[in-house]
Amino acid sequence: MYKDAIMDELRQIELDVVDGERRLAELEARLIESKRLNENVTKVAAELAQKSARQRAEPPTPPFASTPLEGII
Repeated sequence: MYKDAIMDELRQIELDVVDGERRLAELEARLIESKRLNENVTKVAAELAQKSARQRAEPPTPPFASTPLEGII
């Protein structure tokens, strides 16, 4: 009954993760390029550290559940 909703939510989570990983890779490339050009990398490094920490953080709770795995298990 809820299989379609769960699959839609999982697809969206996967898309969000892929998008986040892409943005992290872009920041890493910008950091490497800035280092190569001997530019100040403080701001880029801080932004990368913040986004990396956020990417590793616990996943958000789906809108249909009160805990991350409720409704799936």
